[in-house]
Amino acid sequence: MVVYHRSTLYRESVWSDNLNTKVDLIKAVAGIDGRYIKCSVDSGAVAIVLEAFGRGNVPKDLVPDIKAAIDANVLMVIASRTYTGRVLPEYGYEGGGKHLHDLGAILAGDMRGVKVRLKLMALFGKYNDADTVRRFFLQSLN
Repeated sequence: MVVYHRSTLYRESVWSDNLNTKVDLIKAVAGIDGRYIKCSVDSGAVAIVLEAFGRGNVPKDLVPDIKAAIDANVLMVIASRTYTGRVLPEYGYEGGGKHLHDLGAILAGDMRGVKVRLKLMALFGKYNDADTVRRFFLQSLN
């Protein structure tokens, strides 16, 4: 079976009076290094949305900085930068989506990076706790 694009029937609302804008969006490109991730962590980001290649794969040079962000309790969410891409834990090599998931990154499924960022801004505005935000974000992906 070939799936070109899958529409979701699930709709979700996050009610919050505040938006936490300390959620950064970084697009992976050829030759990228970890300076943008380091800058986000150093400037107090609560979460980073990384728009990765295809199924959620990044250059292996980013892995140490992704791991450092996760270790610093910054939520790292991996989205696909492709228009109809879907992030899944399929590739286990260093920098592959499965490898990033195993490190503690959240895979955003078929949510676009800008929508992931807005959702995280609302969730952090409401809860301001990384563990609670992680739980609510993951719950909505199932």
